[in-house]
Amino acid sequence: MHGYCPKCHEVKDLTQHHIWPKRFFRGGYGKLSICRNCHDEIETILPRYVKLSKEDYLWITKIWLLGGNPIVIGGPYGNDASAEMSTPFECLEGLIGIDTTGSA
Repeated sequence: MHGYCPKCHEVKDLTQHHIWPKRFFRGGYGKLSICRNCHDEIETILPRYVKLSKEDYLWITKIWLLGGNPIVIGGPYGNDASAEMSTPFECLEGLIGIDTTGSA
């Protein structure tokens, strides 16, 4: 399929990225049409062996699409099987000093 990639903003051949990885979630929903280069890039960001919540996968995808770096925001979890990822709120707390624990 040929079309516009929302990440690199170029017209190219597109592939289907599953926002919720097929290795953890069944079903053919939650797809994003992006070019092969961008698809390869987001796959290096997502943890390969650690299952995250659907909300976290969606959050990572949104940050990445907007030009942010979820690895910097969320910590260096990459494809490490033993790593743990903070929740998006914990990441924002450390990044911009917002108290998300309710203990103001």
